[in-house]
Amino acid sequence: MTPDETIDLLTLIAAYDQRTVGEADVVAWRTVAVEEGWTFPLARRAVIEYHKRGGDRPRIKPAHITDTLEQLRREISSKLFSVDLVPPRELGDDPRAEIEWRRTHIREATDRALEAWAGGKRLPELEGAA
Repeated sequence: MTPDETIDLLTLIAAYDQRTVGEADVVAWRTVAVEEGWTFPLARRAVIEYHKRGGDRPRIKPAHITDTLEQLRREISSKLFSVDLVPPRELGDDPRAEIEWRRTHIREATDRALEAWAGGKRLPELEGAA
């Protein structure tokens, strides 16, 4: 996330809990955002969802966003692992390439599902998922 995106995120958060936001807050939140790989759309949606659900505490913290995104990623990935993926035939004789194809496929599908969620859509139901 850029510094401006971090400011926008903290502005949204401040609208919910009336906190004051200074330069140190931007640096601190951005440090976590960068280290945890947040994107602005994902972090924004996590904040909105936190407050839609009432939040378990009055003030959201960076860990709430990270935990939400990690939980969603695990949930989506586990559903994808339970789907019978059919790799390209040419990988049939190369187990390592097939495993890498599956990992890449699941990672990319998870990223697409999270992007859709960040845009306000529900997480997609995955056919064949347990």
